[in-house]
Amino acid sequence: MTISQYFNHDKNIAEQELFDKLSIETIQLSGVDVSYIPYKKVVDKILGESVSTIFENVVQIEAFMLHGGEMDGEGELMSKFGFAQRDRMDLLLNKTRWDEVMSKSALKLLRPREGDLIFIGDIEKPYKSQVNQMFEITHVDFANSTWSFGKRFNYKISLASWMSSHEKFNTGTKLDDVVNNDILPDMQDAINEAVEKTKTSVIRPVKSPLSNI
Repeated sequence: MTISQYFNHDKNIAEQELFDKLSIETIQLSGVDVSYIPYKKVVDKILGESVSTIFENVVQIEAFMLHGGEMDGEGELMSKFGFAQRDRMDLLLNKTRWDEVMSKSALKLLRPREGDLIFIGDIEKPYKSQVNQMFEITHVDFANSTWSFGKRFNYKISLASWMSSHEKFNTGTKLDDVVNNDILPDMQDAINEAVEKTKTSVIRPVKSPLSNI
């Protein structure tokens, strides 16, 4: 006995397009704007080896944070190498929206790549935004299909906290100053608040105890 031709959605184009549009709408209504930052390897012309990594481009796209945006991993901890933040989370990117954004970009990437970065937050105000954290893509699940409709609609992206190791940022955004100067966003918040308090504080002269003599 073969499968029913009346309930087989694997080749139903109308059902696939409807589900894809609903997926896009759901992400745009309940998701967050993220900044996709692809890496570029600088290769030694003589040895032909990669000598450094630079980030030069930024692409804006919406994404949906799975599990309500809750992070897994070890969190904040102190190791023998100093303070470390090891958070993990998963995102969903719609494939159709990815293709649309890349068609208007100079990158022309077929899919998200492992090793690229994703910043969740406002890239122009990285000190005061929602998640305010840089992540590295560790795995992209692009092979699994939504079998009930017989087509792949979303990329499931696994992320881990990114730790800078002398990479250079030249994206033309405020993230360049944050990363290149090794200033954490939370630390910069404290610095900015301290500067503002200094500007608004009134310095009162101290009266000398000998002034009445």
